[in-house]
Amino acid sequence: MWKDVRPVVAVMALAGLIFGAGVGYLTTRDVTSTLTAAVCCAIGTGGAAFVRLRQIRQQQAEAKRNGFGAALAQGALIAVACYHRAAFPRTGSGAVTDEEVAELRWVAYQQAAAERLDAPVREAAARALKAVDIGDPGGASSFLMDLMGAVHEQHMPARTRWSARR
Repeated sequence: MWKDVRPVVAVMALAGLIFGAGVGYLTTRDVTSTLTAAVCCAIGTGGAAFVRLRQIRQQQAEAKRNGFGAALAQGALIAVACYHRAAFPRTGSGAVTDEEVAELRWVAYQQAAAERLDAPVREAAARALKAVDIGDPGGASSFLMDLMGAVHEQHMPARTRWSARR
């Protein structure tokens, strides 16, 4: 982490050193006061740059973690929706083979059981999968909509949660 921010902190400290030297010389015209002002300004600027860059790195790491969770939730939603569509095809029976349904069921269960998946999303996926397994198309569609809502609530930023219609 320190190696990433070292050049930026050094440049900011150098800028603070030059600024402090200029201000110290213009106000006192004394060498020791100029050096003291320059060193203090360089330390303050370098320290502030280090702290701010560290905060930025932490925010980036958090964004990566949140993006990973959102991707898992989207994957679970897609897998459950594909299994739902295969179990209840709109083109009639025989459109999807039993082997295809079994494969999509396996994928949906694997996605829904992902370790890092948020609990509300996991629970909504389990309800949807159970409804598909028992053969209830209406309930499965309703639970699939609940799963979409859970994914949206868990992973959409707060500023985009408001509806466009008021």
